[in-house]
Parts: sequence; C-alpha cells; structure tokens
Amino acid sequence: MFKSRFRLPSPALVISMIALSLVLGGTAVAASTASQGDKKADTKLIKKLAPSLSVKHAKTADSATNATNATHAASADSATNATNATNATNATNATNATHATSAASAQPTAFAHVSSGGTIDTANSKNAGSVTVAGTAPAGPFYCFSGIPFTPKGAQVTIDYNDSGEDAAQIGLGSNGTCPAGTQIWVSPRAYDGSGGANAGFFIELYG
Repeated sequence: MFKSRFRLPSPALVISMIALSLVLGGTAVAASTASQGDKKADTKLIKKLAPSLSVKHAKTADSATNATNATHAASADSATNATNATNATNATNATNATHATSAASAQPTAFAHVSSGGTIDTANSKNAGSVTVAGTAPAGPFYCFSGIPFTPKGAQVTIDYNDSGEDAAQIGLGSNGTCPAGTQIWVSPRAYDGSGGANAGFFIELYG
C-alpha cells in the first residue's frame, strides 16, 4: 500500500510567487499615488487660470465681489464691484431719474397780464380770477386778486414797461386792510423815485 507524500515547493517556485506579489502590490500603490498627484495638478492649474476666467451666464450670483465682465446676470443679490454690466435693468431705464414729472413740467399754476387800469388780458392769462383796484397814491393803488381757483402760496411780478414806465412792485398774500374781503393776493406798483404808489400794468405768475 502506497502512502502519499507531501512535497515542499521548489525554491524557484517560492521566488516566483514573491516576485509576483511585489509586482501586483507595487501597481496598486503606483495607481493610488498617480491619482492623488493628478488631483493636486488639476487644483494648481485651476488656481493659476482662475484670474483670467469669466462667467458668461450666471443665473444667480448671491455674492459677486469682483465681477469684471458679467454679460447677463439674472439675479445678483450683492455685486460689490461690477466693472461692466451690459444689461442693468434699473440702471439703464430709471423712470424717476430719466423723466422727473414734477421737474420737467414745473409751470406756474396761474398767470396774468394786467393793465394799469386793472383789466385782465384774458388772451394772455390763465386761472387768475378777477382784479379790483383799491386805494390811491401815495399809499396805493392796490391790485387785489380774488376768485383764483386755488390758494396762492407765492407769486412773481414784472412791471409792464409799455404800460407804466420805470416802476417796481410789491406783493402780499391775503387782504391788507385796503383790499376788499376775499382778496387772495395783492400787487402794489411803486415809483422808483420814492414818491409812493403808481398805477402800472404788470405781468404776474401765481404758484399754488
């Protein structure tokens, strides 16, 4: 009866197995090292190229500190320094900045050309009501306006040289004791030589 005998591996086989193990283990280490090296190289390349990169379309930029060229920024919550903003809706068309209604159309609410006799030139007047001449020189006369469809808050008067000569004028709001009740504003032409009041035609602009 034969007995099976266990044979030890030959030295050549042992050396071959050790060499194979070293080869396989080295490949795995090399692959891991190469992968980490590639990541580091990619990161360095991105950092190097970052200053020269631009964002063509940014849907939402919550905080863009320095955006040199933002062609289309749909929503930029905080843009500290935007050198070139091609389309800025509220900057290009600012309704209240481009067209200021109150500033563009700041006209007197009423105006009138009044003769030295107190007659209003209706062809060159608007919303001036009616005029009553009260008082006489030297204290007067006073051209008293009433029936103006608003409460006057100010006025500007220019003497009509063709209907007066070289005179000045004083104005006042409300009645002055000489004008009748209901007077809203009065005009008192005065002579330059200090002699007192004088009948004179004038132009007046009224502001409400």
